[in-house]
Amino acid sequence: MSETTNQIIEKAEAQKSAKKTNIAKNTSARLHAVQAIYQMHRGGHSAQDVIEEFKEHRFGVEVDGEKYIYPDVTLFTRIVEGTATRKNDLLEIIKENLKKGDTVRNVEDLLKAILLCATLELLDHTEIDAPIIINDYIEVTNAYYGDSEKALINATLDKFNKTIR
Repeated sequence: MSETTNQIIEKAEAQKSAKKTNIAKNTSARLHAVQAIYQMHRGGHSAQDVIEEFKEHRFGVEVDGEKYIYPDVTLFTRIVEGTATRKNDLLEIIKENLKKGDTVRNVEDLLKAILLCATLELLDHTEIDAPIIINDYIEVTNAYYGDSEKALINATLDKFNKTIR
């Protein structure tokens, strides 16, 4: 029994919708991971404590009348654990790829958290295309900052990506 045109169209639309949902969950995981790394840095909490707090209290909450998309928990956990475990190595890589005149010390903590998470992903998540990772972290940066910070994130990640992939 063959499918009708309408059934084929409905399946294709469902696949597109599922793909958009997965993309949104991945972006949400990256945004939450940056927030978790920032919180770890500011509060001295362990990765496991922050992961549990986010799972219990932060995922899918409503802020200012807008409900956050529930993140891909596996991706979130991989980013937070990997960043926490490899922080010193990641900071060294970031230092080497910042543009002249910038230092890791003068990059504010939230931007540093963005760079840490993104660098970890570019290193470890080779199954994900680098432009997808970089673009998501530029969007995360856009949630907090303006054009100059987005340019810093883009330039640093692009430079690093060219050396490793």
